[in-house]
Amino acid sequence: MYGYSSASIKKIGNKVCFNAGITNCNSSEASGYYHMAQCYMKLGNFAKASENYEIYLDKAKGIDRKILALAIVDSLIKQGNYDKALELVKLYDKNDKSSKGRYDKEFRQYHITILEKQGNYAEALNRAKDYVSVYTDDEAMKKEVAFLETR
Repeated sequence: MYGYSSASIKKIGNKVCFNAGITNCNSSEASGYYHMAQCYMKLGNFAKASENYEIYLDKAKGIDRKILALAIVDSLIKQGNYDKALELVKLYDKNDKSSKGRYDKEFRQYHITILEKQGNYAEALNRAKDYVSVYTDDEAMKKEVAFLETR
């Protein structure tokens, strides 16, 4: 059973989100935090999105933590919180050239993006070159390498 502490509906433009204020979560109830985070992302409130994703990550059991971490990283980047985003990316991006595991590509892309946003062009270039050596068909990243070489 869901434990609603409060409920409200937020409408901004044509976007409507239900805020259940869910408390006392178990695994099945924790999904409310995920849905609230999704709503906050659509509303552009990336700080609240990150907060709800992190609560969900903490409370939910048996979830794919990598895909949720990607969502958190995305919201942190949109907030401009590059240091915290980089901390989370480093947990999952081991930069192992032989690794092509689930979501490795996305974590590597985020890692390069964050380094570039922080002005760390040399490391971003090194990581981008490593990325292209693994994902040889990624034309967009090849262009990124060419751009980073001019920095």
